[in-house]
Amino acid sequence: MKNKSQFPKAALTLLSLFLLFVPSTHPQAAGNPQLPVRCTVTGQVKNYLPMYRSVFTITLFRDGKATLLKTRVVGSRYTIRNVPDGTYEVRGSGWYQPRNQIIVAVGDDREITCTNGTANSVNFQINSGE
Repeated sequence: MKNKSQFPKAALTLLSLFLLFVPSTHPQAAGNPQLPVRCTVTGQVKNYLPMYRSVFTITLFRDGKATLLKTRVVGSRYTIRNVPDGTYEVRGSGWYQPRNQIIVAVGDDREITCTNGTANSVNFQINSGE
C-alpha cells in the first residue's frame, strides 16, 4: 500500500516541475502587462516674473476643449507629464489679481502630436499689458 500512495505524490511533483519550465501561452500569465508609453510636454516662458507664479497656467486642449492635462509655471519653466497619445493644442494664460489683468502668452500656442513617448517643447512669451 505504501507504493500506491507515493505514486500520486511523485506524479504531482513531476507535473509541477514540468509546468515550471513550460512557457505560458496566456498573455497575462507571461508577466505584467506593458503599460502605455506616455509623452511629456515642456517649455520655457519668457518675460516670466515671480508675481505670475500662482496664476500662469499651461493647458492642453483636445478637439477645442480644455483637458485635465495642465500645470502652473514655476521659475519660468513648465512640464506636463503622462500625456496620452493624441493631438493637442498647447495654450498658456493666467490672471494677475492685484492689477486685474489677464496674462496672455503670445506666439507659440501650437498643436503637438504625442506618440510613443515623444518629448514635445513649446515656449511662450508673456504680454501682460504693463
